[in-house]
Amino acid sequence: MSQNLSVLADPCESSRYYMAKNVYNSLKELNVSCSFNDFGHSDEDISLCKGNSSLKVIQFAALSGHVSVSGSQIREMKKYRAIASFDKATNELLRSYGVNSSFVGVPFKRRTNNSSFNFELSEKYNFLTMSGDDFRGCPDSVRAFYKTFTSKDDVRMIVKFHGSNFNIHWQSRLIREVYKEKLKHRYPPEVIVFSSSMSETEIDGLFDLCNCYVKVRGIDSGISFLKAIERGAVCIAPENSLLSSNNSLIVSSSGREKTENGGVVSSFSDDKISECMEYAYKTDCLKDKFLKERKMILSNSDANLSAINIVKILKKL
Repeated sequence: MSQNLSVLADPCESSRYYMAKNVYNSLKELNVSCSFNDFGHSDEDISLCKGNSSLKVIQFAALSGHVSVSGSQIREMKKYRAIASFDKATNELLRSYGVNSSFVGVPFKRRTNNSSFNFELSEKYNFLTMSGDDFRGCPDSVRAFYKTFTSKDDVRMIVKFHGSNFNIHWQSRLIREVYKEKLKHRYPPEVIVFSSSMSETEIDGLFDLCNCYVKVRGIDSGISFLKAIERGAVCIAPENSLLSSNNSLIVSSSGREKTENGGVVSSFSDDKISECMEYAYKTDCLKDKFLKERKMILSNSDANLSAINIVKILKKL
């Protein structure tokens, strides 16, 4: 492949695992009787009981971006007297179906160690996006990037695959779709695709390189947005997400579309994403503009706070 599209191994962040583990550790510190089931970083679950009452902790924003939920999913949720969700949009969606759900905050852990990224990159304005098992075709942020910055050599898009570690089909598909999109442009800007697993410190290193983090469609736990905010990067996010226009650039939905597994999610215009990316690239003062609100959202996103909110729900059962 040409130098404008690089495919490198390997970052894959299992947000499900880290969010669940963060809350589990905080609950244990509060002397809460709970168990943590680790099924290979894919179906982590936290079980908490108080007498005959039960509380389901949704460890990941599995319904993030959805505008409808299947009947079987709702029946499963209603088996529990209470639901604790780490995702605001998921919580609101479940409540609209009559599920007793509560948003307990994103269990984020501030970084305490130094990042590590052993790959030399020339100085450019770096966009970062993540794509996983939920995409169809080329990720919308990558399409918008190629369209917006064609012929420019001072920008770069870093694409991080964050789906199943061993799902070679999706990894290969992502690389193929990005390459096909690149061929549509005579002078494409630089795109680097990382596919597979990386240590947390190496992933943190990617966020250190990031000037702007973009994620508007598909599953996102909120952890990645918070990592970007912690590093001072501008965020481009969908409406009804963890973020708002007070702290980020927000892309409004342009309609609805079905996912490959039959769900219904919001769709977004590439043109709207392109406008936000160009604005972020040209506007130096955005970090200062959003500074106060960004500090507030970080202070309200903490694993210990999530654990305390879960305990409050347990006490009401």
